Amino acid sequence: MKLLLNRYFQFALLLLCALCCIAQTSDEIDLAPKGVMKNKLLQVSVNSRTGRIVYFGKVSPGHHNLLWLNPAPTADKYDWVNWGGDRLWATQQAGFRYVYQNDLRPDRALDQRPWQVTIDPEQQYTQMQSSLSLPLGISAKRILSWGDISGELVIDNQLKREVASPFPVHVWSITQLCPAPLVFVDCPRKRPVPNRDWLNLGKDAALQKQTVEKIGDEILAIHTRQINSPAKIGFFGHWMAAVYPKYVLIQASQFAMSGAYPDGSNLQLYIEPKYIELETLSENRMLQLGETLSHRVRWYLIDKTEDEKTHDLIKRIRSILYEVR
Repeated sequence: MKLLLNRYFQFALLLLCALCCIAQTSDEIDLAPKGVMKNKLLQVSVNSRTGRIVYFGKVSPGHHNLLWLNPAPTADKYDWVNWGGDRLWATQQAGFRYVYQNDLRPDRALDQRPWQVTIDPEQQYTQMQSSLSLPLGISAKRILSWGDISGELVIDNQLKREVASPFPVHVWSITQLCPAPLVFVDCPRKRPVPNRDWLNLGKDAALQKQTVEKIGDEILAIHTRQINSPAKIGFFGHWMAAVYPKYVLIQASQFAMSGAYPDGSNLQLYIEPKYIELETLSENRMLQLGETLSHRVRWYLIDKTEDEKTHDLIKRIRSILYEVR
């Protein structure tokens, strides 16, 4: 009898593993938006199956999605699928080996498993709630709402420690965008540690000169089309802006002067030929049971004329951010 029960248990365990594998197969996942929120100007959509924001753009005809979505998502050697869109991670990538026992695959509760999505009937907010991350002992909540000015989306991210864990956490939002030929990054002089001011382009000084342009004392302009292989820059600042011929997408976030930032930055820009990533990071903190860590990111979508001068555009961006502050 005991042998028979053991065989039933083994069979049930194998069946459960098989079902989990099937659930993680990218071909079975519908990337279409499962929740849509609109106002007179903007539309934002989320996918509850992947826990990602999958659409951001204007509602008027002829406008397209600024978020990059992977047209052929497949699992890599770590069993991670790059769906595209905007996602949330909760620990630095350098610590994945200790937290998840691998080098790249992030937290499954935050990245690969379904989220609960609630949309306000009045279309004023969308709430996303993750399942529990056992390695980190946290759950994540994201609340998307319209800002006070036209073209503004506010994303309030929160991590809550539900069970004990030895690992600190931070809020890391990663927005994958269609390639923008130009990206502005804010690098104020007052910062907690020296910025990584330049992209790592090896010894090719000519390429670096073509790629990175300093505008005044506090702005870097990154010409992304000059970069043919993956590259990343990290810095302390208040905002980044992806500049397209007719639009500009701004992401703004604050940093704590005395906060712990293991990557040496609170804003990061990742560039590769298929897409770019605007990334914001909160400070790194060890949460006690019941404690929360909050991090707000503001998105702004503004129009741009093709002949608008760089200095005029930066001045306009700053005026928008100053108005919000």
